[in-house]
Amino acid sequence: MPEARAISPGQLTLMLGSMAALIPMSMDLYLPAIPTMARNVHASAAAGQLTLASFFLGLSVGQLFYGRSADRFGRRPVFFAGAVLFIGASLGCAFAPNIETLIAFRLLQAVGGCAATVISRAVLFDLYDSRTAAQFLSRMLLIMGLAPIVAPLAGGWITVVFGWRPLFLLLAGFCTLMTASVYFLLPETRSAEGRTFSRGESVLGSYLAVLRNGPLLQVTIAGAFGSSAFFAYLSNAPQLLIEVYKIPTEQFGYYFGANAIGFVGFAQLNRALLGQHSPSTILTRATIFACGAALLMLIGSEIPALGKWGVIVPMFLLMSCNSFIMPNSMAIAQAYDHMRPGAVAAVSGSLTTACGALVAILSSVTFDGTAVPMTMVILGALLVALVLRLTATPPQPLAPTG
Repeated sequence: MPEARAISPGQLTLMLGSMAALIPMSMDLYLPAIPTMARNVHASAAAGQLTLASFFLGLSVGQLFYGRSADRFGRRPVFFAGAVLFIGASLGCAFAPNIETLIAFRLLQAVGGCAATVISRAVLFDLYDSRTAAQFLSRMLLIMGLAPIVAPLAGGWITVVFGWRPLFLLLAGFCTLMTASVYFLLPETRSAEGRTFSRGESVLGSYLAVLRNGPLLQVTIAGAFGSSAFFAYLSNAPQLLIEVYKIPTEQFGYYFGANAIGFVGFAQLNRALLGQHSPSTILTRATIFACGAALLMLIGSEIPALGKWGVIVPMFLLMSCNSFIMPNSMAIAQAYDHMRPGAVAAVSGSLTTACGALVAILSSVTFDGTAVPMTMVILGALLVALVLRLTATPPQPLAPTG
């Protein structure tokens, strides 16, 4: 039995929730500062958006570095390696002299932060079955949800008062405190069976085994496209709300944080529903509802008289759907392969980020000063997710192979 069973559920929730919040905080704290930062380093608005795009790229690729390593070498040492990289890259961002340097350090920051994302999921699935893990993930969202509520608001005010560079010093400090907490409070959770199994399988063989699991891949891609609305909104929100709808930078957090409140609230509803329904049933119904919310947002964006509210209100409903889509798709994916929790977490996270980045890029490239292109891209992604959910096959977990 893993040592971390000795940690109380409350302590584990706070620990893993803080780890999982590192990447959202790194994105959300920085969002309202992008227009100011671009002007400060004499870069175009498009170049400023590249600092976010490079972060997405780092998230997509970086998670694959940690998944297999966590299965083979353990959760703790792999997390510490990523944390050191994140802290160093954050300091590099804080003192970056130009946009090119900032883009590069943002990429490294994401790669380092991926360790916290992958390890938090691997630890969770070391300890719990899929239904319990989905419920635990919903509790973790109480911690994770603070990032999109507090971070954009704090980021806006800090940028107005002190400038954008202190934001990265704050991120470095947060990661340092979190790393110290993990060192003293979180034991190694990798099982002896998992350690033995991982030593007999190559890195390539581990990832190929995950990618060959058709049901696992299908639920992961469906969940990835189902969650992609978040990435599209994340990429477009600063320009859409601040530049188009003329919302002051220091008030950006109020609008962005409202979506996070819905996200956290509905996550607790998901936790309650899991007592009566399977993760698969909830995931399918949530995807259908998300398609409806995206359609309402598209209609609202086409009616100028509705202004920002024609987009913001449906987006609130759409973001709330992520409370059902994200934890349930992750839990279902992990249930297909119990011997490779780190590899599954890495593949799942990487595909989710890759799909999200694709949707974010498409919505940014087609931006025309309105919310219409963004909403059309989001609706298209959700329809792909719905088709994959409706054609899903029953779970067929992989048997471990030597």
